[in-house]
Amino acid sequence: MYFKTDSSFKSLLPTEFITSRGEVVEQRVHVPLFPPPICTECDSRETSCLIASSKSCYVVTRKGRLDLNLPVFHCQNCEKSTFPTVEDYISSGF
Repeated sequence: MYFKTDSSFKSLLPTEFITSRGEVVEQRVHVPLFPPPICTECDSRETSCLIASSKSCYVVTRKGRLDLNLPVFHCQNCEKSTFPTVEDYISSGF
């Protein structure tokens, strides 16, 4: 719940966050994975970062359900993007 200064309130969606200025913004959050140390396309070392795709997924833990987005590995050297494999999820603890 987001309580505003005028005593009104709003239920936040799982994709909504509050900025430091009090604005409600929508943001995608990806499943946290370890990025690969080497890009599979160009063999560059430590150039991959994670970005959130538009594909939704749900992660269920003992503490509850998380509405997240599937991650994409994006190489900052060759600009190629690839989806993680099952092995990437397992090595990251899922």
